[in-house]
Amino acid sequence: DPRLLIVGGGHCGLALYELARALDFELWIYDPRPEYADPALYPYARTLTGDFEHLRAAVDTRRALYVVLLNRDYVSDVATLRVLAGSPFAFLGMMGSRKRIGEVLAALSPEQASQLSALQAPVGLSIGAETPHEIAISVLAHLIQVRSGRSS
Repeated sequence: DPRLLIVGGGHCGLALYELARALDFELWIYDPRPEYADPALYPYARTLTGDFEHLRAAVDTRRALYVVLLNRDYVSDVATLRVLAGSPFAFLGMMGSRKRIGEVLAALSPEQASQLSALQAPVGLSIGAETPHEIAISVLAHLIQVRSGRSS
């Protein structure tokens, strides 16, 4: 099974985890805040917390790697992408407004930005999603589309 790394364990991260369980992904959750990466919230996933460098354990795999950033803030997005730059991905997506996405990418070095050129942002198919579970459905639809090799 491919690995889905969900970065950000807030409402959208939890909803994505809940719905992704049915889609044959090996699930990993990372959040720097221990209370948002509590294994009790994610009994069918491997959870990581603490320093952003812990993300390296999640990307160290031979599996196809799908990564979705659902961080709560700009600083976390920048720190995450700095660690992930240069890793091989089947999919890399980030939630956020186009303005925030632009600011995050501008904070990276030119080399890091180049290594992350496949970033899909904002992540998810445009279906008018508003609630955490609706957002999770739009993200999972995006992942299914990429995994199947189909375009919109």
